[in-house]
Amino acid sequence: NSVSTQSTGKDLIKRLLVKDARKRYTASEVLAHPWVTGRGTDNVLETPANLRRNTLSATNLGNFAAKANEHYRYLNSGLNGLSEALDNLNIAQQLEDQNAPKDDETTPDLTPTTEKAEFFVSDEDYWYNIT
Repeated sequence: NSVSTQSTGKDLIKRLLVKDARKRYTASEVLAHPWVTGRGTDNVLETPANLRRNTLSATNLGNFAAKANEHYRYLNSGLNGLSEALDNLNIAQQLEDQNAPKDDETTPDLTPTTEKAEFFVSDEDYWYNIT
């Protein structure tokens, strides 16, 4: 039986692959062909089940793609916010660097000396000079 199904299937394919369009099977002839109608065989074509399965797979794939895009947009918006925050931090650091005193103004002289050192200590209310 499967041999006859294969031979009718091959016959249909041969009739569809005819170069001359006038001799090639039309849509109505294809639909009436024994391989499509299944006349003469007890083989049930799995096409409807395959279509349903493929439709379900396509739906699942579409749902997955939609969720993936949603996550991508969420992550991208978060990364944009992070990028903006880092840019602002960088700008603030640059402004702070521009307004900071030059190194020679803030670096104390650490040359050894015999002079007494003066220290200032605060208890939050008063400053005390310790020598």
